[in-house]
Amino acid sequence: MQFTIISVGKIKNDILPRVEAYSKRLAVYCRMNIVEIPEEARTETMSSAEIEQVRQSEGQKILAQVKQEQHVIALTGEGELWTPKRLSVQIEDLSMEGRKEILFVIGGSLGLSEEVLVRANDRLALPKKAYPHQLTRLVVLERLYRALRISLGEPLR
Repeated sequence: MQFTIISVGKIKNDILPRVEAYSKRLAVYCRMNIVEIPEEARTETMSSAEIEQVRQSEGQKILAQVKQEQHVIALTGEGELWTPKRLSVQIEDLSMEGRKEILFVIGGSLGLSEEVLVRANDRLALPKKAYPHQLTRLVVLERLYRALRISLGEPLR
């Protein structure tokens, strides 16, 4: 199976080595792609209309990367909390349905547009800790790695 993470914004240099480490670990189990969408310009004093315009613009760029046959999982502050075990079961179910690619979508600091949320097949919530969107990519890679190891009956380390 192939997994793709579409993420708004560049990853910070202090997180990058950990992202690369998990990407290497995952390469043993699956094909992994990471697509970065440029973050739109922001100001400290944006109106709600300007915030929505940024979400819309980023959302259009995200949706331009999505293919019809991909199963899209949007990472949101709300949604169902998926543990690695729950993600493992979901991946196995999707594989049995014949899905060949799962796409995880991580919005920018202002979140995801309504159009992206509507396109999503599932919404995944991370634990109730406040993760900056920069760190979310690392958390998704770690959860995916654990989920794939669980699916194969391998011990977690």
